[in-house]
Amino acid sequence: MSPEPVTAERTYQRLKLDIMSGRFRPGALVVSQMVAEEFGTSISPVRDSMQRLVGERLLGHHEGGGFEIPAVTAEGLRDLHIWHGQVVRLAVKEGKPAALPQNLLAGLEELDPEDSYRIVQKTTDLFQQLGKASTNSEHGPTIAAISDRLFAFRLHEHGLKDRKAELIRIWNVIVSGQDSTAREVLWAYHRRRIRRVDTLLRAFYAAKGAQNQRL
Repeated sequence: MSPEPVTAERTYQRLKLDIMSGRFRPGALVVSQMVAEEFGTSISPVRDSMQRLVGERLLGHHEGGGFEIPAVTAEGLRDLHIWHGQVVRLAVKEGKPAALPQNLLAGLEELDPEDSYRIVQKTTDLFQQLGKASTNSEHGPTIAAISDRLFAFRLHEHGLKDRKAELIRIWNVIVSGQDSTAREVLWAYHRRRIRRVDTLLRAFYAAKGAQNQRL
């Protein structure tokens, strides 16, 4: 691979991780020139990366020009959780438990309940694996895209207890082959967050209050 594509892909992955990790407050401008200077690259791969991220709805076009982090309302976050729940349950309905990687459970069991970042990473991994195990090839990419948009908000679910146990229960029920029970457990996971969306969104914005950064 030539140097240019490598630089472009690394730029894209780094900026995407910054956004998913909640580095920027929703509504903040993301200025391509400043990103290029920070990343030590030219502006071309930065702009290309930003356009890709707009397509993934992790960035938006600012009405005055340039790019911004999309604002999120309680209604929007609620809809995102509902959509995620719907697609995941469809994936499980059409999935093959035998296709799931068996080492995933060990990773869940080793989680530190206080390590929110790792819990969110494993949450993302679990749901993406459920998507990949579906016989419908559209489920995997769709779940991955929604999970990317939820990542920053999941980092602030500290008020939800037993997140580790919750993930292990989802795994155990799914691999047992009890489809109806699995879908009930998955809906309980999503319903728990839907009911608390206002509280979770306040926690997210409170954490971002001191980080009103502009790149």
